[in-house]
Amino acid sequence: MPLEFRADRLFLHPVTKSGQPLTLLLDSGGGGALVSAMLASRLGLASRCQTIDGTIHQSVQLPAFASTAWAPKVGTALILDPVPEFLDGADGMLGQSWHNGHVWMFEYPRRQGWVWQGASSPSILGPDSLPLAFQTDASGRRQNGFPRLTAQIDGRHHDFLLDTGATLQATGEAAAIGPRLRGTSFVVASVFDTWRERHPQWRVVEQADARGLAPMIEVPAVRLGNASWGPVWFTRRADSNFHETMARLMDRPVDGALGGSLWRHGCLLIDYRASRAHAWQGQDPAVCGDNPGGR
Repeated sequence: MPLEFRADRLFLHPVTKSGQPLTLLLDSGGGGALVSAMLASRLGLASRCQTIDGTIHQSVQLPAFASTAWAPKVGTALILDPVPEFLDGADGMLGQSWHNGHVWMFEYPRRQGWVWQGASSPSILGPDSLPLAFQTDASGRRQNGFPRLTAQIDGRHHDFLLDTGATLQATGEAAAIGPRLRGTSFVVASVFDTWRERHPQWRVVEQADARGLAPMIEVPAVRLGNASWGPVWFTRRADSNFHETMARLMDRPVDGALGGSLWRHGCLLIDYRASRAHAWQGQDPAVCGDNPGGR
């Protein structure tokens, strides 16, 4: 699968059957498919009105990708106008609805990825893999593709959204120590402030994010299952962002999102079909570097 790893964020570069190239951010923590008005115009796509939660949006039907893209069909995408800053340099993004129902591998150290083409789940998803939870209705039917997983930080367990698209819009000192747009992780203000009070030695960068001039903190270690990952930068977000807004879309409230600032340390396999993930650092001879399903 033709992926670009740009500052710990993932970008897909598919080509349509007519030969038109696209640049799309892969955002497992985002909603549906979103594209810029400029892309819709470039591809000559006719828009139509679509009502979502009482609000009228413009949407388009995206053309199919060429078979060499190794990527599922997108279908309908909402038009973004204007395009938010975190999508600067991209034509749009592919959110949870596009990822849902598939098996993905993102090999951050090797800068490559694939989507599983087999009918069964990869054998590596054994008892040591991480359970993922999704919002379901009374009959157990999944309502969306926002995955929740649990991590241990500072001796406490926290639930997080698995969010490959979490982005820091760096400003001030943060912009001086890294790219302006880069992968991050998010944590609610109440947890952020507790970490800061308990561990004054943990590095904090003030006014790091252009969105609300939020600070970020460097957490030495995040424990996933039996493995410790780190260091990991977390950007502060209001409690309501996750305890209220995001909670309406998940099986229970989460304390933030785990993004590229964590996953950059290794490989991540997400199996939406089996509701499990496998994450490891270094190379796993069972999967990492193999091509079981096509890139």
